[in-house]
Amino acid sequence: MDADALLQIGDLPQPQSLHRSAAFASPNFGFGPQTFTQALASGNAPYAAALYFATPAASSGVVHAAPSSIPQLQPAPTPSASLVLLPPLPMDAQWAALKTRRWSRGKDLTAFVQDLALQSGKRALVATSGGSYKKFVCSSASACPWLINAVCSRPRKRPREKQSREGNAIALPPDSRQDETSSGERFWYITSGHLAHANCASAARPTARQLRNSALLQAAVQGDARVSSAVLVERLRTHGQLECSKSMVYKAKSDLLDALTKRPSGPLCDSVQQLPSFLAQLSARNAHVMGRVERDDASGCFVRAVLALDPARVWNDQCVLGVDSRARRSGGGFDGTELVLVGRDGNLAPIVHAVALVPDESPAHCAWFLEQLLAHGFPLRRFPLFTNGRAGVLAACAAQRVPHALSCTQHVAAAIGVRGRQEEALIWRAQQAETERDFAALLRQLAQRNVTAAQLVARFDPARWALFPHLSRRKLYGWQTTLVAATLDHLGPAAAAAAPFEFFQATARVLARGAAERHERAVQWERERRAVTPEAERLMRDELQLAGTYSVAMSAPELAFVWCARAPQPGRQRRVDLQHRTCTCAFRMQWGVPCRHVLAVLQKTAGGLARAHEFFDECYLVRTYASSFKGRRFELPPDESVERDPTLRPARLVPKADADAVAVVSVKSGDGGVQGPDSQSAALSASSLSSLSQEQPPLKKRRVRNRPLEQRKRGIYKCHHCHRADGHNKGTCPYPQGGLSPAHQGTRVSE
Repeated sequence: MDADALLQIGDLPQPQSLHRSAAFASPNFGFGPQTFTQALASGNAPYAAALYFATPAASSGVVHAAPSSIPQLQPAPTPSASLVLLPPLPMDAQWAALKTRRWSRGKDLTAFVQDLALQSGKRALVATSGGSYKKFVCSSASACPWLINAVCSRPRKRPREKQSREGNAIALPPDSRQDETSSGERFWYITSGHLAHANCASAARPTARQLRNSALLQAAVQGDARVSSAVLVERLRTHGQLECSKSMVYKAKSDLLDALTKRPSGPLCDSVQQLPSFLAQLSARNAHVMGRVERDDASGCFVRAVLALDPARVWNDQCVLGVDSRARRSGGGFDGTELVLVGRDGNLAPIVHAVALVPDESPAHCAWFLEQLLAHGFPLRRFPLFTNGRAGVLAACAAQRVPHALSCTQHVAAAIGVRGRQEEALIWRAQQAETERDFAALLRQLAQRNVTAAQLVARFDPARWALFPHLSRRKLYGWQTTLVAATLDHLGPAAAAAAPFEFFQATARVLARGAAERHERAVQWERERRAVTPEAERLMRDELQLAGTYSVAMSAPELAFVWCARAPQPGRQRRVDLQHRTCTCAFRMQWGVPCRHVLAVLQKTAGGLARAHEFFDECYLVRTYASSFKGRRFELPPDESVERDPTLRPARLVPKADADAVAVVSVKSGDGGVQGPDSQSAALSASSLSSLSQEQPPLKKRRVRNRPLEQRKRGIYKCHHCHRADGHNKGTCPYPQGGLSPAHQGTRVSE
């Protein structure tokens, strides 16, 4: 097979020869730079084919890549202007990868084959389509041997066990396909075909679905809604090497504009228009609560919104904050990103301080979120701030001059590609190392298992994620992650797919419920005459169980030296100063809780453990907890008081990568960005429009009327039954007799 038959995963137009780009083997997609070549050289053709056909986020592919969630620990080289040609993939290896794929629906199979053909600059046609058989051929007018056959499995009955003459059961040989079909679930799979094109005159003519998902078309329509279909056809031909008709482009443009406007009279628009009033009433009913909505000045569309609580309460909690994000699922009319500011109270429970909805996790939107928090009064420049380590958040921290931005250990472990629990445990232990020597020793242990991971960790600045640079300088209170996972669990999975107004409404209810629960805890603990919170007391009891294994040497009435007497090797000697309430161990310096060394010394003094509560930080005391949450409530506005803002329009469509798309792999640039849509692969974005089909608007406009009235050659036709200009007439009007528009209600004479 020649190189021209290979798939193109790059970002440069190659109309004649389609080759594999080296960007697919970059660390951004979880594979090493030599993975594909090594797999092919070692003779493992099926594995090489799996890497060849896999996509980074494919849910049903052979190989699942693990894209990094923090910036590259080693700066990735800037993609060059030339493509690196990989060796041709054997035909049997390609079929080994294709035959392992399964599709639950025939529509998904057809979309996959169409995208596969379009990657090669061709178009696939469905020659035969039956209940359990599909045949795909090339659209070339001349005889092209390209062919794919697929069938749908049938549920099989479980075979009877054969018995020998003695009556013993004979085990049948395993049958993987029989095991799959015995469950009763049907699926489509590829049986045979030919992937090479010969004497082919086919062109890259996308379907309506592929054209709607084109990033080039979406960018053009979102930039200028008045762009003509002829201009779009020329752009697709020039920049995307796509052959499209004006009618198809016009229909795709109309669908995109309908998706952007979301019909002014639809329920989604009504929901978005309630958001400004809802956030304004939250700010008016609750002291020091900030709610803000921003819109596009040109189009009036919703862009982003933020809700922040009282920033003064963070001073009574653990003086550490976390910022993280969560991508929203399709279905809420806003496929953007949630940004969350998280803290932790004196009872070691996560607490939400602020939430925001932004179109994407870009540096500009993340910087806007941090700017709003700083303006509201959150001490982001004084507290350690744990982040998810992604480029957008880190760039925003640098732009807003946040000095103590740390990376989440979980994201660090995922980014460097650790394999197995033992390697991941070494990463977590390295983060908790008390000295640089212990940190280096753990890296040497990691290098014995994974040299590449150890080298990446060594290149990453320890001050950005490890403990020992901050051990005696600032308290991290045991933080290793952003705590966003536990926080988002309280918000619920439904909030990730809700519309913006419903999302903030659900978040406000969670905040109100949390305020009531913390008030009840504060009242109960004061009634029980507790000195510290239960979780802080649990930490002390865990240390008290180990205090008996330590020996104490009193140097003065308030000064002692403690070491572990039962250890096989002499442990570190700790210095305990009861007067200044200090200990040289990491637990005491970081957590602010009586450690085992302090408790061992207190047992030797006259006062005993009665003085233990003096060694707790202020955030763990019940009186501090009560001053923050007792008597505090979060009021919600009643539904009837929320008004609509008719000038606010729904958010624009945010393109996103589709997990099931084949022709979508973007080339990462050196600064972490994504290069523009200059190639056929980038032109066919994986932005899914499944959310539009799920909403099912009552009516669909047949034409986008963006020409001024004075320039129209003829007037707008309106239905004589409902007086709407939706493209129907009196005979096909879908509205009932009472469905008159507000402007014509009461003017109709009954027949």
